[in-house]
Amino acid sequence: MESSGIDGGVDQSQARATVTMAVLRTTDLDDAERRVWAAGGVITREQFDFPGGQRFHFREPGTNEMVVWIAHD
Repeated sequence: MESSGIDGGVDQSQARATVTMAVLRTTDLDDAERRVWAAGGVITREQFDFPGGQRFHFREPGTNEMVVWIAHD
């Protein structure tokens, strides 16, 4: 919707991943990582910096890949 304040989309390129990856925001990345491990998740990409924040990727027990991120102050 134009001018709705929401921006997003689905990339249908054949060269891209074929699944949607949920992105979860947190205020404590280390605590979020501990909770992922405690809930049976598997870290698939360790914490790393990217423009605007820091994040890690994990696979939850149902095999969905997700991201947890924190914004840089």
